Amino acid sequence: MVSRLPGRRVAAARLALSFLALSCRVGMASAATLGIPLGDAPVLERIFAYPNKPDPSLDLAGTIEHYLRQSLARDGFAGASVRVVQDGNGHRAELTADSPDLARYGERLPGFLRNGRMADEAFAGIQDAGQWNPQWRVYLPLGLPLARARSVQLLHFPPDYSLSCQDYLGSRTSRRWEALLLANGAPQDSLARHEAIVDIVPIAAPADSGNRLPVVPFRGYAKAQLQLLTAAADPGGDAHTLPVLAYGQPVRQWVNDMLGQDLQRVLDTRYVELQSGRKTPLLVANHPSYFWRAWEESPDKGRKVMQEDLVAACWQKALGDDPGADIRATLSLCQARWQARPEEVCVLTRVQACGDPWPQAESQCRQSPQSPPACAAKAPVDASPAGSQAAEAASAPQQVEACVPTQMQQCGYVRQQAEALCRQYRQPPACPKACPL
Repeated sequence: MVSRLPGRRVAAARLALSFLALSCRVGMASAATLGIPLGDAPVLERIFAYPNKPDPSLDLAGTIEHYLRQSLARDGFAGASVRVVQDGNGHRAELTADSPDLARYGERLPGFLRNGRMADEAFAGIQDAGQWNPQWRVYLPLGLPLARARSVQLLHFPPDYSLSCQDYLGSRTSRRWEALLLANGAPQDSLARHEAIVDIVPIAAPADSGNRLPVVPFRGYAKAQLQLLTAAADPGGDAHTLPVLAYGQPVRQWVNDMLGQDLQRVLDTRYVELQSGRKTPLLVANHPSYFWRAWEESPDKGRKVMQEDLVAACWQKALGDDPGADIRATLSLCQARWQARPEEVCVLTRVQACGDPWPQAESQCRQSPQSPPACAAKAPVDASPAGSQAAEAASAPQQVEACVPTQMQQCGYVRQQAEALCRQYRQPPACPKACPL
């Protein structure tokens, strides 16, 4: 098969250069401003789920600016700025950054908006058929990396609280998976580059809504979005795209139906074709939240799922670093890595399931790394004045050590985030119900 990719690259480059030629301004060093037409307000309101919450503090332009700033920051554009202005009957984004990679937004952002209009058309069809639930909101993967992603996460649907939080990664499941990437050597400051997300159903809904959400109307949107986000700028040369992790049974079924596969189980891996003439590495993983359900069934099952998840995150990180690496050899290396670390698997299991402080989890796991004990019952909190005075009299290290596991278990923070918060506040900070960040 003759690849058409070079022609596409030339067209994309011309498009990006035309944007720059129209709107490049002389500034400090090589900073340039990229101007991108966004479209009319009524469509943008639906694509950006405006307003994201009751009594919004941001207008439509401010909401779009918020998500574009998140995307630029998660792509690693330090010091980038965003301005959204009215342009005739529509809106226009002006992005400024000191990097030639900014030109990629000239192709990616219009593609993202084009796919968003596909999702909007699917929503209109569901609504016309009288099948729309007023509790649902169309919610595209806003604020995620568009130019420098390292891997793509294919998920079922976003939790509803992430929308009011205005952070697509503002979920307990995202925080849990980030901790697994950290355990596999991913740098803290670039974790989000592994979190370019496509939901097969872009509807923000309560966590128990999965079986009721319409998948078929959004098939065209989801495939187009997956094609857009995996086609990074030469991540694996002409031969490979960015890798994809497919989380959970509904997503595995979607891949089988849409991409002609026969994936049967967690850690199955295949090459699929999303771009003409290029291979997309794909791995099946548990849904990140399945770990907690497995732990409730039994600690041994929770540990087994944790090990599978660590292997999947290892594969994701390795293929993100080198999309041309052999998918099965990489999987074998990742399985061997975590098979040889039973105590670390046990510790991570206890930390994420029970909120144990790391030293306490290590102590528990030295005794039986292959079979972690159930979580200990939490001691009741003394809310009396005497109890409050005693807590305030505790030393700062003791306060932090008591605070960290609570924040990790209740809010889904990784340990570094919990420690930072607990050092900052005298009392353990509350975890807002609507936004666990």
